[in-house]
Amino acid sequence: MRHFSVAELKTRIGIAVAITMAAVVGIFALGESATSAAEPLQQSVLILVLCVVIVILTRILFSHLDHLEATQRIVQGQQTELALAEQRERSRLKALERIATDAELEELLKDVVQFVEDCLPGSLCSILLVDDSGTRLRHGSAPSLPAEYNQAVDGIRIGKGKGSCGTAAFLRQRVVVEDLEPHPYWHNFQPARDAGLRSCWSEPVFASNGTLLGTLAVYHREPRAPGSEDLHLLESAAHLAGIAISRVRADEGRHVLEEQLRQTQKIEAVGQLAAGVAHDFNNLLTPIIVYADMLLRVSPEGSPQTRMIQSMSSAAHKASDLTQKLLSFGRKQVLHMNLLDLNEVITSFKEIMRATVRDNIVIDLLLSPGAAKVQADRGQLEQVLLNLVLNAQDAIEGSGSICIETGHLILDEEFHRQHPVAKPGHYILLAFSDDGCGMSEDTLRHMYEPFFTTKESGRGTGLGLATVYGVIKHHGGCIDVRSRPGQGTRFAIYLPASASAAEPLMRAPASIAAPEEDSSERTILLVEDNQMIREVAADLLASFGYRVLVAETPSRALELAQAEQQAIDLLATDVVMPEMTGPELYEKLQERHPALPVLYISGYSSGLIPQDAELRQEAIFLAKPFTLEQFMARINEMLYHVKPPQGEPPPLDHRTMARLLETQQGAPAPEHKEPQP
Repeated sequence: MRHFSVAELKTRIGIAVAITMAAVVGIFALGESATSAAEPLQQSVLILVLCVVIVILTRILFSHLDHLEATQRIVQGQQTELALAEQRERSRLKALERIATDAELEELLKDVVQFVEDCLPGSLCSILLVDDSGTRLRHGSAPSLPAEYNQAVDGIRIGKGKGSCGTAAFLRQRVVVEDLEPHPYWHNFQPARDAGLRSCWSEPVFASNGTLLGTLAVYHREPRAPGSEDLHLLESAAHLAGIAISRVRADEGRHVLEEQLRQTQKIEAVGQLAAGVAHDFNNLLTPIIVYADMLLRVSPEGSPQTRMIQSMSSAAHKASDLTQKLLSFGRKQVLHMNLLDLNEVITSFKEIMRATVRDNIVIDLLLSPGAAKVQADRGQLEQVLLNLVLNAQDAIEGSGSICIETGHLILDEEFHRQHPVAKPGHYILLAFSDDGCGMSEDTLRHMYEPFFTTKESGRGTGLGLATVYGVIKHHGGCIDVRSRPGQGTRFAIYLPASASAAEPLMRAPASIAAPEEDSSERTILLVEDNQMIREVAADLLASFGYRVLVAETPSRALELAQAEQQAIDLLATDVVMPEMTGPELYEKLQERHPALPVLYISGYSSGLIPQDAELRQEAIFLAKPFTLEQFMARINEMLYHVKPPQGEPPPLDHRTMARLLETQQGAPAPEHKEPQP
């Protein structure tokens, strides 16, 4: 049986009513010819009444039909919404199922993008990821957008006014631009016009701990404002993207830790074997050495027998030294721990190191003055120094230089994640740098293995770096090696600072000039979002007598400055912070404190310091991790105009830092425009 629509029913009823009224009129016309002349008026009135009744009944019927049609539309709309909701839920569950697998991040992000585009027909979705520096967004997934547009937005800078995505990442909140044409965030951004994009809604993507991971954007080719359902979808999709990114990065971190664990277990196993062999070998060497000494006592001096016995004894002693290295690598050697000044150990051992290396190699010492004390075995530390110097010498062809550096620093949680052995806290740095041939990735993976060597046959035992590794591990430290073929090598050794060194850390070494004025009359506003760095810097300043206002965020710094009755003498601030940058905070503080000097502190030194030598002199600031001497020297220079030691460049002023941030984080060059979305 066929079902008619409301419109068809109206048409059929209208036709039926017209036919009925025509029939009534026809019937009365036929009857009129058979009646008397006095009755036409009555018949006309009757026809009129009948037609009116038919019209009224028709209107009532049409009214019910209209109501029925409206009800049908509501039901159909609800059914459509229900179907869309079911489709969205199926797509969301499909994306979640994919996230639970070991799929690559690119595929997972593509699934999230497809989920959004399926739920919003006609939309074009894009996901951008925060890069390692935390200052830029990189392409993640946007299969429906033109390749030229994806290339244009890859690497955009995070900042207010940098398109919808750059602004959303900076503000850490949703940014909706209904029409790109007149909006200042998109002013003069030609790639969006070329791609035919007219609206963009951007949602920041976060990890479960609140870390910014990227942004998710929805574009349309016509101006469009989002509805409540659209915003809910945007939030849900960003949450899915956050789960996917976090899962993949957690897997990557787990793989790195597993590889480190396998390498450590491998070295530990080889070390146990080497130590066992060395122990047995020592038992064999003992009678050889003793009997050789006894024979030397009774052999005539200068005789052939004496020379042979001396050669035998010398070879036995060299073998004994080799077993000591094996025992050290296997952590089987007895250590004599003492509180040592690392600088004094290096200085007193300097002549031996100079005599060991070739004459055309220069050894430079950059020793940080002050309290650099560790609990260590002096003989073992000297063995580390000698092995690393010899390793650096062998890497240098012809003339070259070796730099030995010390420092006192703080290792934070980020360093701990990269080097799980090193817990956050105070450490002493011992670094060796050379300008030799460098090492390949394969060499770096095997360099600590006993008897592994890249030298030709007959040169080296392959135990030098293995011994260094064993000694440092035995002392509770860790090693970070950076090397590339043709670019030299840097060994950075981190040894736990002795508890006995904590007190001297809070006293000014002789290299720091004492302030001519009473430091208690000076107020320093310290702004740092890292709790460990903030507490150490505050304690350090307080130990020198300064009055310290401590703020964990720029907004808190502004509150403290507003409430402060006394003059603030110095602002010491981090550069990259969640709410605003250091230069932006300084701009706001200048309104109330126009003559306020500023010292910028940043952990992004490698990304902010230019490689050009001339710019580098202009762009030096206090980089993390910093030593006590570096920090207080900068404070003295800013407050009392005490010049830093020879060779230390001046800190940045505000304009230089702001210009440097613009240059290094992607300010537009004259010949092309910066991507902004």
